[in-house]
Amino acid sequence: GDIVKFGEVNTGTMAAGKMYYLNTSGQWVLTNASDNTAGADELLAIALGDNPAVHGMLLRGVVRLSNAPAASNVRGRAVYLHTTDGLTATTAPNSNNSIVRILGYLIDNTSKKIWFNPDSTFVKITA
Repeated sequence: GDIVKFGEVNTGTMAAGKMYYLNTSGQWVLTNASDNTAGADELLAIALGDNPAVHGMLLRGVVRLSNAPAASNVRGRAVYLHTTDGLTATTAPNSNNSIVRILGYLIDNTSKKIWFNPDSTFVKITA
């Protein structure tokens, strides 16, 4: 995959397998679909360890997530931003002001692997 090694995490704590966006201060921050400034049109990456400058951040490629869906009937389905910090879902958020952005596709629910390739476009739900 495509890995970069720079930056710092804004909270001082990073968790491997969670998703982050790069903020305007050069810090990695947990994504959240309920906030259009938390991963809607920012650079996204999956943490590969607890230090982005040492362990790296995956920009694109196959990765094991900390929370990939468990149901076997969703293999091959799109993966979206979740309304919980740093997590993903196979169901697009549908609440008012939520962000829908495809992040990639679920490869294997048992090993929690996805093809991570974030789309650069997003939709903000206004109901």
